[in-house]
This record gives sequence, structure tokens and C-alpha cells, in this order.
Amino acid sequence: MVVAPVVDAGGEVEAPPVRAAVLSVNASSVVEVLVGGKKYGRTPLELELSAGAHREVGGGKAFDVTLEPGDSRELYVQLAAPKPASQPVREGRLLLSATPYCLFTVDGRPASTVPVSERALTVPAGTRVVQCTFEDVSLARPRVKKRTVQVPAGGEVEAAFDMRAD
Repeated sequence: MVVAPVVDAGGEVEAPPVRAAVLSVNASSVVEVLVGGKKYGRTPLELELSAGAHREVGGGKAFDVTLEPGDSRELYVQLAAPKPASQPVREGRLLLSATPYCLFTVDGRPASTVPVSERALTVPAGTRVVQCTFEDVSLARPRVKKRTVQVPAGGEVEAAFDMRAD
């Protein structure tokens, strides 16, 4: 079929009408589709666009597409698998006790700011190093004891210290 140019009454040649192109967009999951910054909807989607260059965005990815008049194209966007939800930090309870009392540290960090005989803490599950420091005027130097404990996730463990003797 031959298309002859159209001439108007003034003798001017009219450009033939630009035929649209069809772009079918699909993705591995539902995404919002933008073409030239304009929202067109969510996948799967069939768009009728003018011929020419277009920037299509879907799922955070950009694609440059050049369409010819009458084209019918398909575009498939393969998205990365979603990241699994992060697991919450598993915690357990650490029950500290000392006779008569002491300053506690857990993994080198103070667990009490004044001497105490009992203390309950929520700590990350796993291996913890507990230190008990007992100071008294009757002692030439502070008495220090350490213990390594395994804190179970969702459970509790006790670290008891008798500071009356070495």
C-alpha cells in the first residue's frame, strides 16, 4: 500500500498522521510504571505511546525505549527477589546476684552504677562475660570474680557470686 502525501487547499503538504506504538509492560512483581515522568498504572500494563524515544521506569529501574510508528513491543522487568525481613535481635534475661554485694559489668560494660546484691538484665542471647567487683574497707584490694555464661534466646540464666571469700 502506498500512502500519498496530503495537500491542503493552500498547496501545503500536510505531514501524515503519526501512528501510535504499543508497549506491553510486565514485571516479576507488580510495580508502578512511569513513562517520561508520568504515571500510567501498575503492571501488567499495555500502553499506547507516540512513536519516538521514551524513558520507562518500573520497579526502580529505568529503560530507554525507541518506538517506531505501528510498533508493538513487550518489555519485561525482572526484579530482584525481595530481601527477607530482618530477624529481630534475640534476647534473654541475665539474673545477677552477689553475696553480700558488688559492682557488675557484662562484657566490659557497667551493669550497675552502685553496688547491688541483685540485678536482672535483658541482654542479647549468646556468650556473656560477667564480672563482679567487691570493695570493702576490710580488704587490702578489691575482690574480683569473673564468670562466662551462655544466655539462651527467650530464656534466662543466673550468674551468682559469693564475694565473702576468694
